[in-house]
Amino acid sequence: MGALSEAEAADVRVIAVTLDPDYDTPEVLAGHAVRNDLRLPTYHLVTGEGAAVTDALDQMGIRRTWNPEKQAIDHTNLFLLIDRNGKVAYRFSIGETQERWLTEALHILCAEPEPRP
Repeated sequence: MGALSEAEAADVRVIAVTLDPDYDTPEVLAGHAVRNDLRLPTYHLVTGEGAAVTDALDQMGIRRTWNPEKQAIDHTNLFLLIDRNGKVAYRFSIGETQERWLTEALHILCAEPEPRP
């Protein structure tokens, strides 16, 4: 977000879906948002009923497994960028190169015209 212009940043919405809906209640996520200065309207931390969250994560292709040694969920880090028409425009994992691609993709998507009604 820091690489975007003020106007671009104001145009972006970040939706982070929990990987652990049994733990990540709305109250837990609200605390996480406060601690990390993740403010509305830009940032939305999402949880829900376990089966619905699992289905959403599966549809997005986010792989995850419980790691008993770490007592944590191992998972892919995936960014899905949605265009103004609601379609997935880009999928990125995390890495130095991907971060540059992610920034460029955000610039491109922010420059898109609004869809016609």
